[in-house]
Amino acid sequence: MLINRLIHLTSKLGKHLEPLTCLTAIIWISLSVTGCGSSEDIFEVGAGQSMLLTGKGPGQDAAINPFAGNPCVAIIENLSNADFKARVVHLEETKIFPVKEGQTVKVPLEAKSQLLLDALDTSKARVKFEKSAVVTE
Repeated sequence: MLINRLIHLTSKLGKHLEPLTCLTAIIWISLSVTGCGSSEDIFEVGAGQSMLLTGKGPGQDAAINPFAGNPCVAIIENLSNADFKARVVHLEETKIFPVKEGQTVKVPLEAKSQLLLDALDTSKARVKFEKSAVVTE
């Protein structure tokens, strides 16, 4: 539906604009609609399970981190009625971030960090990645 709207809009604009300007308009519209600079997914983790969200690479990660290989922030929102933990493994260091029912937590990630969700009870989380120039806690 969105693509059809973009095609319709650009076909109307295309009659009045140079092709390069029309292409620029398409890129600008698509970036403003998709929210350039972030990515978001919803995950369900079974009781007693752990889920690798990011850090191992394509085909192994549950989430697509558009900032993989660079410092970024994972924003984890607990959508369930149970607490769970976000676990960050970086080199030989592991950090645990408790995420209580209904809470949103910002988790800093280094370039080669792995992010996992650990749940004792079935849990649901919205995970969004944002670019970060400096990783802070």
